[in-house]
Amino acid sequence: MEEKLDQLTVRIVNVEGKLASQSERMNDIEKEGEKLQEQMNEIRRETTSSIDLLERNFKEHNLRLMNKSNLVLIGIPETDAGLDTAKKLMEIIMPEKTPVITNYRLGKMNPKKPPRPLRVTLSNEIERGIALGNCHKLKNLTQFAGISVKPQMTRTQRTEYVRSSPYHLRKRASTDIVGPSRTNKRRRPETQDNEISDESIASQTGGAFNTQSRDDQEMETSDQQQ
Repeated sequence: MEEKLDQLTVRIVNVEGKLASQSERMNDIEKEGEKLQEQMNEIRRETTSSIDLLERNFKEHNLRLMNKSNLVLIGIPETDAGLDTAKKLMEIIMPEKTPVITNYRLGKMNPKKPPRPLRVTLSNEIERGIALGNCHKLKNLTQFAGISVKPQMTRTQRTEYVRSSPYHLRKRASTDIVGPSRTNKRRRPETQDNEISDESIASQTGGAFNTQSRDDQEMETSDQQQ
């Protein structure tokens, strides 16, 4: 009888040992499963991020293609007289092939703000370059005072220009050398550093504008409209 009990005890111990071993294996499998799940989640996040990036790049590429032959006239009143002024302006900078002017405005209308930018579409990018190159003819013409001409750019292009502009680079270099200010003077809003003057964009594209600089605040909603 004692011998049978001993044998039974041994069998029970063996079974318990196997159960413990199986339990450890199950724990290991669960841990491996958790690792695989985390890897799959990471791959899914990376894939989603890559797809989002591709979609943004595709949209940006299409916007640039759409804008490459466009000009933007800043300061044109939103009236019939304003359109007549725009036509006369285009006759000066595009005398051989003056485009049809339609009242296509960028952004939402707000009577309390200056007139919205007027978009002018030319036949191709070459014509736009010619028009920008002829903007010097507008200098000192009083009927166009307060009006400026610039190539239409996407928000990304405007940001890229700001970051590569001489003013921005000089400012960054000065900050790196001198270090951040320790005074209590109120800092200028960052948006002022991101303003792009008409003349500076014109110099980059080979054109010249007839009026003083003006920021791109009027253009902020143009990308969403397209």
